[in-house]
Amino acid sequence: MSKDFKNLINIVEKESKTLSELEAIINSLREENNRLKLTIQEQKLQIKDQESKISISLSDLPSELDILKEMILTQRKDLEQKDEKIENLNNK
Repeated sequence: MSKDFKNLINIVEKESKTLSELEAIINSLREENNRLKLTIQEQKLQIKDQESKISISLSDLPSELDILKEMILTQRKDLEQKDEKIENLNNK
């Protein structure tokens, strides 16, 4: 009978140890889950911040495009005038 009791005690001890190990694993996974949730929240905030910066730069874009168009047109006119001068000089 004492062997049966010893076996039962050993089984209970092993199960208790296994249960403790599983609880430790669960706790560490919960902590990691909480850390990951915080990381996700921080990244969402960063994304929102970047979105607002992008929308600001996009709102500035039309005026900058107009300025660039005007610069290109002016440079084209200058080039055309210079081409005409070169042609006139070559024809003389």
